[in-house]
Amino acid sequence: MIGLESIILHNFKSYNERVTIKLGRSHFATVIGANGSGKSNFIDAVLFGLGHRSSDLRGDNLLSLLNSNCSQKGEHEGSVTLSFVLNCNDQIQNIESHRIIVKRVFNESKSQFYIKLPLSHDDENHDKKKSRIRPDNLRRVSREALNQILKTFGLDIDQPERYALLQNQTHTFAAKSPQSLARYLEDFIGNGEIVTRILEKQQFLCGLQQNQVELRRDYEV
Repeated sequence: MIGLESIILHNFKSYNERVTIKLGRSHFATVIGANGSGKSNFIDAVLFGLGHRSSDLRGDNLLSLLNSNCSQKGEHEGSVTLSFVLNCNDQIQNIESHRIIVKRVFNESKSQFYIKLPLSHDDENHDKKKSRIRPDNLRRVSREALNQILKTFGLDIDQPERYALLQNQTHTFAAKSPQSLARYLEDFIGNGEIVTRILEKQQFLCGLQQNQVELRRDYEV
């Protein structure tokens, strides 16, 4: 289980310059603010950092995600940096051994993903000869590789319904039946796969029990 500890935004949408938002190591965090303060853009930044397309974030293209003051400052690049902590709690002593950094750098035409893993996982998941290393020790990876790595920590970026409920989905969510809502929540917290395995084991057990009944019948005959 990983938790989002902080996010750094640089020239992303309404966030000018470099802005750091700290969420702490709590299992629950709330972002509040007045209309137009950037709450939706904060959520968009998290989703963008995890590989969502600009069209999913109320934007037409990558250029629409750059802060409008970039050209005036002579800057043509933005970025979103997500800092995750493994098994986040206040008891962790060496936080660097539990931190995962995901960064997405973009300009008007392309974006690139970078990742920094905890020391204990770093050499296991990357080939230093095949990945480009930035000065800040972030390694460039493809979106597909990023997803495969994060999956090992319980985060599947190809299944956003497990970690995000977008604003335009709230009405659909509220209209779900209790049964559908229960299935959604089970999938959201990762219980869906466990339930599937339980059902498979139950079917297997039923088959064994049926075979046992047939064997007993044959034995009695």
